[in-house]
Amino acid sequence: MSSVVPSDSTNLPVNQSFAADSTAMSSCELRWTGPVHDSSSRFILDWMENRLDAVQASKLQKKRIVHVAIELLQNLHHHSASPKEKIIFSIHETNSNRWTVRSQNPVKPEAQKPLEDRWTQLKSLNLEALRAQRMKQISKHERSLHGGGGIGLNEILRKSDGSAEMNFSKSQSDVVVTFIAELPLRS
Repeated sequence: MSSVVPSDSTNLPVNQSFAADSTAMSSCELRWTGPVHDSSSRFILDWMENRLDAVQASKLQKKRIVHVAIELLQNLHHHSASPKEKIIFSIHETNSNRWTVRSQNPVKPEAQKPLEDRWTQLKSLNLEALRAQRMKQISKHERSLHGGGGIGLNEILRKSDGSAEMNFSKSQSDVVVTFIAELPLRS
């Protein structure tokens, strides 16, 4: 596992294989590579909260960014297939007013189609319908194997105001899913 936490004055280039639109990004704020556990999630979230305070993000946007990051980290923790060394979580400053939060992880090939179908269904909903869908899911009292209610994708879309994308890529024996959420720093 490795991590990169640049100082405020450091601009690290974005990994070309990770970011199809890397020319639009100005700097990498944080990059974590490898398995995600409770301790790494706490480290990342503590770093994020301190960094968001330093860049004077609004309280609402700080809450939204942290919430999206939590959902992406939980996804990496609970749903990543092997090899865990291919997990990537990063935050990029696209300009002084926006952050792009990204996660990338291998998934089992049979998980791709259901995930694509669920994402497409959720992306077709407006924010009010996403809220209603979330409440319906919570009220079912059903839990996944890891204890969640199956609402993580919904939360990513809701908290990013729909500014999130999911993409799949294949390499040799791996199927990799990438989530990208673009979030303003100020309301």
